[in-house]
Amino acid sequence: MAETRDNRRNDRTDVRRRTGITSSLRRAIQTLGLNALLRLPPEMYDALSSEHRRTVVSYLHENDGKATTAELATHLVTAGVESDEKRARTALRHIHLPKLTEGGLVEWAPHRETVVFGGLMGR
Repeated sequence: MAETRDNRRNDRTDVRRRTGITSSLRRAIQTLGLNALLRLPPEMYDALSSEHRRTVVSYLHENDGKATTAELATHLVTAGVESDEKRARTALRHIHLPKLTEGGLVEWAPHRETVVFGGLMGR
């Protein structure tokens, strides 16, 4: 039984090494500090848990903090995160933009086509 636990532990360690989870966490701690990471509200973790949402935040940050939902959908397809623009627009409106708004990362309302970076980086 102990041998099985050791094998599972080694398997998890191998997965972390292959996916870069350990190095990503280490970089985040070095950049922000452990106390800052631990004080982030739970909504922030949820907002950034999706590759779609991280891609949107990155795009907004790199493009003057403002974009239309159509531009974001196109970028998600171009970045290889989504395969179809119509599907990307639907997911943005119903899943990703509401989560990012709830997490305080963007300003967006369902009736607007413009998404604005929420200002974590002083924008």
